[in-house]
Amino acid sequence: MNHYPAEYAENINALKNGQSVIRIESWMPDEVIGKLIRRKLEQAEGTDLTVTYTVITDEMQQAAHNF
Repeated sequence: MNHYPAEYAENINALKNGQSVIRIESWMPDEVIGKLIRRKLEQAEGTDLTVTYTVITDEMQQAAHNF
C-alpha cells in the first residue's frame, strides 16, 4: 500500500480515534487476514476497532474482471 505521508498519518489517526473500519473480504487468505488485523491493532494502540467481513462471490469476481 503506497500512501502519501499525510494520508498515512490521517489513516493512523482515524484508527486511534475509532473512526476506521477494517474490511476483510472472503477471498483473502487466512495469513493475510491475520497480518492485516494484527497490523491495524498495533496501529490503533488499544482503541476498539470495527472489522467487517464481506463475502465476494465468484460472480462478483467475474464481473469485476469483465468490467
